[in-house]
Amino acid sequence: MSTNQKSSDKGKNTNKSVDKRNISLKWFSIGSVVILIAIVLFVNILFDAALGDKFVFDMSSTGQHTISQPTRDFIDSLPADANIRVVGLFEKPDTIAGSVLEYVIPLLDDYAEKSQGKIVVDYVDPAVNPAIISELDPEGIAGLEANTFAVYYNGRVQSVSAYDCFAFDQYAGYPTANLVEATFTNAMVTLVNGFSHKAYFVSGLQEGPHTQLTKVLSSVGIESAELPASSSFAVPSDCDLLIINGINIDITEGMASAISEYLNNGGDAIVAVNYFNNSTEQFVNLNNAISVMGVAIDPYMLLENDPSMLLNNGLYNQSLLNVSEPFQSLATSATVRASYCRVVRPADVNVSYIKSSPVLFSSEYATTGIDTTTSFTNQGYHYVGMYSTFDGVTNAPHLYVFGTTDLTSDDYISNFGYNDANVVLIRNIIRSMFPSEISVIVPSKPMNDVSLDATKVTVKSVNVMTAFLLVVIPLALVVVGVVVYGKRKNL
Repeated sequence: MSTNQKSSDKGKNTNKSVDKRNISLKWFSIGSVVILIAIVLFVNILFDAALGDKFVFDMSSTGQHTISQPTRDFIDSLPADANIRVVGLFEKPDTIAGSVLEYVIPLLDDYAEKSQGKIVVDYVDPAVNPAIISELDPEGIAGLEANTFAVYYNGRVQSVSAYDCFAFDQYAGYPTANLVEATFTNAMVTLVNGFSHKAYFVSGLQEGPHTQLTKVLSSVGIESAELPASSSFAVPSDCDLLIINGINIDITEGMASAISEYLNNGGDAIVAVNYFNNSTEQFVNLNNAISVMGVAIDPYMLLENDPSMLLNNGLYNQSLLNVSEPFQSLATSATVRASYCRVVRPADVNVSYIKSSPVLFSSEYATTGIDTTTSFTNQGYHYVGMYSTFDGVTNAPHLYVFGTTDLTSDDYISNFGYNDANVVLIRNIIRSMFPSEISVIVPSKPMNDVSLDATKVTVKSVNVMTAFLLVVIPLALVVVGVVVYGKRKNL
């Protein structure tokens, strides 16, 4: 055999050895990565099974998954043996990402964790256990259904759907505010303390829905119901607050008489109308009803001419209104939004015991007119909201009249949320009419807020993250590196 052939055979053997070594290293590297991933997944599953949410931290500025201080104060006020049960009437899903439940389930877990046994959360599918609904609501009063939540306390129950937990844009249909905590806390407060007052919405007059205002009432301990317009209309004896909100046609003479009598006998009421879809309606009978309180609604639309008060360049007659001095203590802002406003003024009555004052008013440059095709005149300050009562009278009535529905309509509240200045003002007005020590005001939260709040970075969260970032992960990498090095060394 020649020298060249020997060299060639030796080179082939060397190449084969190198190839085998490279292939071995390749598969070992792949195997190491697979094993590392498997270890990470195993540890993650093990930690989740053993520790649950104990190492889950919500450091978002709005606390999407954490109960706020008002709720914690309410829970702390409960007796140690209190037992509030929240039941999801469905099988708890394995994943909640991308669904509305990603806002609900983690927050309910926080209720349970922070309550120290006072609040218990579980999930029971009625399809698997049909008796759960009759167990929680034997008389069928709450109308519990599958895929909703039942909040139960001491024989009383309320139904909460995921839809109830959000405010939605009335036109686009997307959620605008997270009301999960407000909804569940209000349900618990109501079940524990009961409703302290009752309000009736006058209905059947082409008004819009009042779902959101109902929630505002509930948050201050006021139950609500419908009072349909009819020829036999009468204000119920248990009515603490009569609400006429966003009607587009006038009440009847009989209704006006009943409402006048209710006010004269010390009844409280809120009236809110505007100048949209009802510009030809003069509300003659409604004015007759509230004239006993010295207030009138004019058939004129307000036009704001002060550029500093205009919103959206005055489109849709959107502008700011000033909150008058006596009521600024109930407001979070010196101004509120409004659109398509009617003018509200003192009625032409000469009764000494009637005491009325403005709540909302325009700038001194505002004018009034019948519609946009005519000239607007009468420049000066104009009222869009008024308050009236009887001075020096036992059991005096209280009446608020607004020429705008931008404090009370579902459309407005859904678009701007419960923390908006308009909504806070009407809520505080209602609270001032019916002061209650049991109400718990939980602010709404904006959707998809991922900004961090440094004040929520706790020692526990820092220690856990430090341990994982500086100990667990580096140690795992070192172990893998040592194993890889040892394997390469022996190849």
